Amino acid sequence: MIRAAVFEDAAAIARLEVRAWQRAYADWADPEQLATPDQRRARWATHLGEGGRTLVFEVGGTVAAFAAAGPGRDEDLDADVGELMALHVDPTAQGAGVGRSLLIEAVDLLRSDGYVEAVLWVLAENEYARRACERRGWRLEDGVGRDTLWAHEVRYRRVL
Repeated sequence: MIRAAVFEDAAAIARLEVRAWQRAYADWADPEQLATPDQRRARWATHLGEGGRTLVFEVGGTVAAFAAAGPGRDEDLDADVGELMALHVDPTAQGAGVGRSLLIEAVDLLRSDGYVEAVLWVLAENEYARRACERRGWRLEDGVGRDTLWAHEVRYRRVL
């Protein structure tokens, strides 16, 4: 079941996010560079407490995936461009269509909030995530990238 996240989901979202990072970024990031669930819980508690738009995919009462969406944060974006800020699926739920369903709902959320386009950032080396985005209508923006502490990210865009 997909539903809007509430403040009480912050800890579950943080734990899932870190598990997903550990799995997805194992080849690129030193585990010491990744945030801990406690560090991320504080961020998610603030985000949800301030009304941040996040969806969770719940299976049997457990958060199996989440997606956060809202206004585009990059300075070069117009006000009518939203952003898919995060989408993570618990490693135990991957391959069951959870991410695909959540992505569709997140795009619908951005559309219903009045955005006409959306962007998202993906690690350049993460071929799995990049292929998944491209299959769902996202297109790589040539020449738009940024460096994190341990990887290079590229930006994708799509019309809503």
